[in-house]
Amino acid sequence: MSDNIDWAALAKTNYDDIECDPEIYDTREAIIRQNRIVDPKVAQEFAEQPRDEETRKFRSRQQAKYLPKPEWIIKDLVQDGSNIAIYAPSGFLKSFVAIDIALSLATGEQVFGTLPVAKTGGVFYSAGEGQRNVEDKRITAWELAHGFEAFSLPNVWTGASFIVNDDRTIEGDISEICRLVRGNSPIAAFIDTKAIALNGLDEDKSHVASRYFNFLQKLKKETGISTTVTIGHFGKDLSRLERGSSAFRAGFDTIFHIQNLRKDDETGCHTLELHVSKQKDADDGAVFHLKSERVELPDGETSLVLKTMEPEEIQAVKDASGKNISLNMLIQTIRELAPDGEVVPKRDIARSLAAQTNLSVSGAEKQLDRGKGDKFKQCVDKQGLWRLPFAGTQFEPFQDQLDSLVKERGLN
Repeated sequence: MSDNIDWAALAKTNYDDIECDPEIYDTREAIIRQNRIVDPKVAQEFAEQPRDEETRKFRSRQQAKYLPKPEWIIKDLVQDGSNIAIYAPSGFLKSFVAIDIALSLATGEQVFGTLPVAKTGGVFYSAGEGQRNVEDKRITAWELAHGFEAFSLPNVWTGASFIVNDDRTIEGDISEICRLVRGNSPIAAFIDTKAIALNGLDEDKSHVASRYFNFLQKLKKETGISTTVTIGHFGKDLSRLERGSSAFRAGFDTIFHIQNLRKDDETGCHTLELHVSKQKDADDGAVFHLKSERVELPDGETSLVLKTMEPEEIQAVKDASGKNISLNMLIQTIRELAPDGEVVPKRDIARSLAAQTNLSVSGAEKQLDRGKGDKFKQCVDKQGLWRLPFAGTQFEPFQDQLDSLVKERGLN
């Protein structure tokens, strides 16, 4: 290898030459890029440190001195280089939260309108669910709400889902990302959703989690993407939180949980709590309160964007949501726990409802008991057991409907 290489210039370009000559890959030039050293002076000092040319993984303590310090790319929320997960039940605006974070990282706009972004770059959003809605409606609404023209954002690419268990498509996706960002530094990849990216793999298995994180590591190493954000679902029992093996929770650096405080039936807008459930290298437990607002699109349709709530708005919503469980909320909860119409223990329902509201489990149980003979009666059969109402009806309990059918068709 030539001694006349301009290490400082090479380090400054960082990831400009992703497709470097295989014969020099993983030598000193590539090591500088992989360690993301972009300051010319620091890179020069790093390059002058003795290093065995056969070394591919390890560094000395002297060399470690020159590595960049971890930094927050979104204040108190997202740390550079981390693997992040956003979890919530269906309908809790997980994708809208992810889109706001993604587009803020691409543009430098404040996340949720209040959280500063310290670093920007190219963003890749793989939408396994509703890609056209993401592209045509949700991102367009965000652009308009933040003063951009529709379909004008730079550094934003959307596409179909990554497929974790297909090596051929992974290589193709990585090559395409490298080509699109050539000369620039990508910052984040969003995987929406984890279940679709796993493509049939059993997410309850720890070896599947290992495969998933190996995929994330490969994606980051070969494209220069520093941060990944994965969108996942809660299980049927909402009180048990995120779905899948505990190895997923262990592997993510940061985990957000979304709690839906209230949905306005007239406007379709939501009020949410974003909980920092895990923050590996900082304090967790932070809570961000968000509200959705409707934005009219150029074609006359509408979509939602998110904003941070004011303190008085937060208190008003908490006061309301902490006192009332709606019938729609109850039916949705039972559907999540028992989609085939089987009986659900009251305690399980109460746990799930408590995870969605500001109620305790016992408080949720008391509301269920008070509503059994009134607003919740269609979810209670003759034996006093909880289950979904009979399909196609609104008020008659499931067991009454079933008994009527049996009698009508002479099936006694």
